[in-house]
Amino acid sequence: MLAQDISPVNSVSYEWKSVPIVGGDFVDGIVFHPETPGIRYCCTDMEGAYRWDAVSCQWMPLLDWISLDESNLQGVESIAIDPQNP
Repeated sequence: MLAQDISPVNSVSYEWKSVPIVGGDFVDGIVFHPETPGIRYCCTDMEGAYRWDAVSCQWMPLLDWISLDESNLQGVESIAIDPQNP
């Protein structure tokens, strides 16, 4: 074997974190708009649907208008995106 002069590689440290969706249950899926970058939605099985807000870097609830008495209506089975209207 030959000894080689290996110089260190500059690296940037990164701290991995969980994504704060603030949904208390299972995230069924994340849907990305097919034509417009940055537009995405996610749905949960109990807590409703959310749209990603790139300005505030957080998921914004879409069903927070539902009253506590009707909270059983917040379960979202699926989300469909109109490819013509982001």
